[in-house]
Amino acid sequence: MRIGVAVGEYAQDIYGAINSLSGMAADFVDIETDPTPYGILVAVDDAPLPPAKNVRRYVTKQDTDAEEWAVVASRNLLCEAVARGNQYPIAVALPTPAYHLSQPAPSGVAIVGPDLGEQLTAALRAVKIELLHFENEDVGIVIDPSTSSRQSNLKLIRQCMSKERVIVAMQSNSTASDNIQNNSTGRLASGPEEIIQIVRDLVHDDYERQRLGFEAKKFVASTSWSRVVRALLLGGRKGLPEFELLSQPVAKRRWDARLGHAHKWQTAKYGNGQLRLPEEHLDLGELGPLRAMNLKKIIGEPDPRKAAP
Repeated sequence: MRIGVAVGEYAQDIYGAINSLSGMAADFVDIETDPTPYGILVAVDDAPLPPAKNVRRYVTKQDTDAEEWAVVASRNLLCEAVARGNQYPIAVALPTPAYHLSQPAPSGVAIVGPDLGEQLTAALRAVKIELLHFENEDVGIVIDPSTSSRQSNLKLIRQCMSKERVIVAMQSNSTASDNIQNNSTGRLASGPEEIIQIVRDLVHDDYERQRLGFEAKKFVASTSWSRVVRALLLGGRKGLPEFELLSQPVAKRRWDARLGHAHKWQTAKYGNGQLRLPEEHLDLGELGPLRAMNLKKIIGEPDPRKAAP
């Protein structure tokens, strides 16, 4: 199957992940491209695509205008995806490049966000904590004072976590709380006063700062663009209330639910795009491309002598 990938942010990552899948091939497309040769068109956020029926988008920004929110980068976007008419959206965490660090997270502090929080800045300076520019290499603690998800920057949060910087954010900010497990991969606060106390403690606690940074980096490394692409290409899959888990029992249950115990079709007869058992049949044309491909692998190449009548 050929898949069109919209030119834009993350396009190269998605292109590479699709081409790594057996039986799949990707081309870059723009709004002038003829969509006819492509079974599916995929894009990130509002990247332009030609008009087509089968469009699937990976949404990383809450202000995305496009309607096809097939896969979202954070759980707090699932409700918005459903509100836009997507019956079964799924959340797959935004993949973030791994950064090699020459030193553990230092004690410097920076504030990010559209509202830099003048009161918070003054309160931190009052307790002798100087703020550095976000890009300064001595920054190891990053404060996101945003009180709502629309003010927060998902990409920036995950980049900081990948660099082992400790994120201190508001519990009311669902973009932050969906990516940060309090006291494990960062810190969540109920208000400005608690943020100040958390930062004061972290500045003077090298071990805790390094522990949180290490856990944060490990957490963001648990996803990949291959996982994003698989979610975009699977058809009829229900959204998950949590990010995908890696434990074997959970993975086995998830696999069974997705493929519908595909092993039973090993004895089926194949013909005219259908698998047939004595009391059941399955039309491969009605399945998502990945599920159809896996079923074809299970039954092997169709033998014309065994084709269904």
